[in-house]
Amino acid sequence: MTQHCANPDCPGLRRDGVAPEFVDEMKVCIDCGGRLMRGAAPDDIHEAPRFTDYVTVFIASDPVQAHLVRGVIEAEDISVYLKGEALTSALGELPATVEQVEVQVPREDKERALVVAGRFEKPAGQV
Repeated sequence: MTQHCANPDCPGLRRDGVAPEFVDEMKVCIDCGGRLMRGAAPDDIHEAPRFTDYVTVFIASDPVQAHLVRGVIEAEDISVYLKGEALTSALGELPATVEQVEVQVPREDKERALVVAGRFEKPAGQV
């Protein structure tokens, strides 16, 4: 049996346009930490799928740095996509520029995300 996140403000719902669904072993939503409800999500919780225009706010030199930046941006309740993350497993077979991972956010959140991501570009001691 499936379970779903019943939180209408879940970042997964906003990002994907549908309520996140999980297997029985899960107890909380990985996107918002909310308690899961048994069964498929009701139709009225689903949003209509929509295209979101994402823009790059940070270019990480490796996946670890990308996930660190992603975490602090998501803490500000901003949806994040890591462009190029899946390609890092093919390093050595692809051009050197592939090892960079772009941290992207919806265009409307760009300015807020740039402020947060900017913390990672300053030298130590200049925070």
